[in-house]
Amino acid sequence: MKKQFTLFIFLALLSISALGQLRTSIKIGVFPIDFTDIPADMRSQWPTKSQWSSILFDGVIKQYFDTISYNNCVITGDVFDYTTSNLQFWDPTTGKVKTETEVLETLDINAPGYNPDNYDYVIFLVGHDARLGGSRSYIWSYKVNGVQYAKPGVVAFFEIGRYNRNPSYRVENSTIERNSYLLPITTTTPPTTEEDYVKQPLSNFDQTFSHELIHSLGIGAHANSRTNNGKPDYEPEDTDPSNEGNWNNEYGNLYDIMGGSGGYGSSLNGYFRHHIGFMNDDMLNIIDTYTTQTVTAYPLNSKSGKRLIAVYHPAYPTQWPGIFKNDGYTLEVRTAGTFDPMLSHDLLKENLEGLFVMKNSGLQNLLLDMSPSPNVIYDWGSFYDIRDVVLKPGMIYENSDVKFSDVIKNADGSFTVTIQVKKPEAPTANFSASETSISAGQSITFSDLSTNRPTSWSWSFAGGTPATSTKKNPVVTYTTVGTYDVSLTTTNDGGSNTKTIAGYITVNAPITPIADFSASETTIPLGQSITFTDLSSNYPTSWSWSFVDGTPETSTEQNPVITYYTTGTHAVTLTAANAGGSDTKTTENYITVIEPTDYCSEESASCFYEWISKVEVGSFINTSNATKYSDFTNQTINLNANQDVTIRLTPDFSSDSYDEYFNVWIDYNKNKAFEPSELVFSSSGASTVTGTFTVANVAVNTRMRVVMNYSDVAKACGTFDYGEVEDYSVNISIPPVANFSASATSIITGQSVTFTDLSTNTPTTWAWSFTGGTPATSTAQNPAVTYTTAGTYSVSLTATNSAGSDIKTITGYITAADPVIVPVANFSASATSITTGQSVTFTDLSTNTPTSWSWSFTGGTPATSTAQNPAVTYTTAGTYSVSLTATNSAGGDTKTITGYITVADPVVIPIANFSASATSITTGQSVTFTDLSTNSPTSWSWSFTGGIPATSALQNPVVTYSTAGTYNVSLTATNVAGNNTKTTTGYITVSSTNAVPNNHEVEDNIEISPNPSNSVIYLKGIKGNSIVKVFSLSGQIMDCKFNSKEKTIDVSCFTKGLYIIQINVGNKIVTKRFMVD
Repeated sequence: MKKQFTLFIFLALLSISALGQLRTSIKIGVFPIDFTDIPADMRSQWPTKSQWSSILFDGVIKQYFDTISYNNCVITGDVFDYTTSNLQFWDPTTGKVKTETEVLETLDINAPGYNPDNYDYVIFLVGHDARLGGSRSYIWSYKVNGVQYAKPGVVAFFEIGRYNRNPSYRVENSTIERNSYLLPITTTTPPTTEEDYVKQPLSNFDQTFSHELIHSLGIGAHANSRTNNGKPDYEPEDTDPSNEGNWNNEYGNLYDIMGGSGGYGSSLNGYFRHHIGFMNDDMLNIIDTYTTQTVTAYPLNSKSGKRLIAVYHPAYPTQWPGIFKNDGYTLEVRTAGTFDPMLSHDLLKENLEGLFVMKNSGLQNLLLDMSPSPNVIYDWGSFYDIRDVVLKPGMIYENSDVKFSDVIKNADGSFTVTIQVKKPEAPTANFSASETSISAGQSITFSDLSTNRPTSWSWSFAGGTPATSTKKNPVVTYTTVGTYDVSLTTTNDGGSNTKTIAGYITVNAPITPIADFSASETTIPLGQSITFTDLSSNYPTSWSWSFVDGTPETSTEQNPVITYYTTGTHAVTLTAANAGGSDTKTTENYITVIEPTDYCSEESASCFYEWISKVEVGSFINTSNATKYSDFTNQTINLNANQDVTIRLTPDFSSDSYDEYFNVWIDYNKNKAFEPSELVFSSSGASTVTGTFTVANVAVNTRMRVVMNYSDVAKACGTFDYGEVEDYSVNISIPPVANFSASATSIITGQSVTFTDLSTNTPTTWAWSFTGGTPATSTAQNPAVTYTTAGTYSVSLTATNSAGSDIKTITGYITAADPVIVPVANFSASATSITTGQSVTFTDLSTNTPTSWSWSFTGGTPATSTAQNPAVTYTTAGTYSVSLTATNSAGGDTKTITGYITVADPVVIPIANFSASATSITTGQSVTFTDLSTNSPTSWSWSFTGGIPATSALQNPVVTYSTAGTYNVSLTATNVAGNNTKTTTGYITVSSTNAVPNNHEVEDNIEISPNPSNSVIYLKGIKGNSIVKVFSLSGQIMDCKFNSKEKTIDVSCFTKGLYIIQINVGNKIVTKRFMVD
């Protein structure tokens, strides 16, 4: 039922609780408002605070409410001081003025002492010289003294000035200067033409204001409907979607206080008075059956008796069950004393006095058909469109529903009338169809055309789905080829009637659709939605959509709504099908999604019935009143990353409560789009809904959107029917990660260091600790600290925000040294003698704390270095110098060591080898052994079998043999790389002195070489006339060829062994031994 309410019908519910009770007082809070862009000379003409109080509570308006309430209801109130808005009310470049809502949303009214509980209604008097007068009643959301409220009331615009600055509101072709709303408020001569309104611009302020205040009291409807443009009085939404389920409430009697203009008359019928509490149940005479009765009605201002006759016709159920009874008629007696003082036109007075008849549906007055009663004739003069019937004595009014006759005016001013409530005539069934020839799978809308107001319908559809219906205007689908009958039986209290049309509907075989579609938009910002419309021909019955990067990505709806959360261009595909086949259309790059420049807008169409009254997120609480959209981004909700947060959302209602759907998004990635992944809470209920959500692990200042929707789960963008939208700012914090740097980490005593906080995730407090520093602690973000004592010191920082804290300590971070002295360069090496390819580590031994080093390495790699303790490799044998220059801020010093590093080629394992001075000797003789080993042995180990000594460590030892025999000699040659051994078996032969001639003398100046030999031996030191003989060890003379000239002996024919050579030189004999190998 809620969707069928119009704006004014909404307000009618406000005073339902007052039915049957008399209203005794109305108290109003009044807030005059002006703007800074008003010229001062114009503002000076506006009513003062006291003048407004007189206009509203001491003049015609008060008299009017006194009259219509029979002096039972007192209207009072308080006028507060003017509040000046900084809003530019009128834009001269566009001619546009601000709406009532725009004015109130930007205004904080200054009204000391204001208490909303002291007032029934609020009035906002909005003044500007660029706005023609007007007014509107509603439940307004407004702010007073910084507090948000919501209350029913009126916004009334007034305009004062000597000229009109806004061309949009000018009266064209008028020769009279327009002063708009100029005091005095009321005039003695009511206007009758538009020019009269120009001359006396405030003459209708009292009526206009009273009209809107009555709306606020609970009268949502206007006085009469005119012609309804040929439409029925009411069409429910399910039978006439184009009418949106509302009354055809075009304004009727323009001269009634609740007419369209509020211009001349300002009567208020008793039916309305009863609804707003100016009349109670004891004043009603009710007829609600088919009957004929004679009843009496007293004038509205009478103190006793029935003052209102209410005919609730049994044939016409109301569209407002539970709120109003059946539709019908009301009758009341109107005399001059029942109108307010504003009514002064004699012609109106004369014609409007009598027994007034009005046709009603709820509080909506409907058109009365005058034609059935030709004796009801009035001379309305220049006034038109007054369609209520005024019965005077002797008059009769009759139509198909009722008959009013035997009208008598009694002496006490009452009227007696006979009322017949008629049963309706039986309906005559009739209908039409939106189409009579269709393809299988199509639907047809059937429309009831029956006369005499049927109250029920019974349809039969052969071959259709549904096959039967009781709706007035049903929709039926036909899926099978054929020709079908349609039948309708209509019924009311007068009877029933049936109409059947044989073969009315022809269903043809379907034709393959041709797929086609359109989009409501093709370029949108990220996060917004597009409505796709099927334009396929040949009546498809199913649809298969594909939306690249859309949400959802597929759909089977005919006209889906798709949201895009990915920027770029996107294809759309539609396959349309029916029983005849299918067709596909794809449009590449059809949809372009761009980065948004701002958040999408969303609001409800109405917050009258429900709104968000409280939002609680963690410790954050905000209460608010009825507004379609509230921008609370000036309020920040502080949250911590990964925090589990409790959320509570509370709705409020103007009357009954309803199930509400809540959605909450947080724009975590701050891309100005509320994505599905950013929906943090969803719930529904008719009271407070509670839940929890986990905050994302992100540090961001962003926006949160809260949506409350009456009928369905709302999206983050767009509009919806009932509810409210609120936006908030959200600050999400992550615990800091402590970090810092220093302006210097090595200083001399007495200097200061500035520490810089480098902590991430926005810490809000800092706690530093400085060992050895002054101060020793600090809470500054970037403190400066002085060190007066030499040493190495640690620094610690604890960074904290609302999400937590973190600590970082660097041990030995700051080094404070005494003042600097020029270094004395010095160094050492890990080795000074190496082999090629080896490395040497040089160690700086410089004193007085150098801070830089410059090395030079002749023959080294690298040849230079700035490291304090470099490592250098030498690849070439040689002797090399090393130089170091040690420097600090005081200066530098150089030390050079010449020939510091000796590099030799690598050592190889020796190959042992040796020779002997003689290998054949006689007992008692000695042999000198010579080391012939290669690869530079460094030690020798000899073994001499039969010799003295038997062993030796000399490189070239001398050994004596005293016993005849053949002996082995062994040599082991060793160096750092290893050792090698050579043994020569039977190498030394020692003979007895008897074996060879012994008449000789031994001379040592004769040398044999080579010895041993296997070819030629040379005799050095003999004379040319010497006689040479060679003996074997057995004493045999060997055949030898001595070349006296060359002094050689050919021994190549000798067998291996030891031989003795005898040399006769004069009278001397020299004996030598040699070896043939």
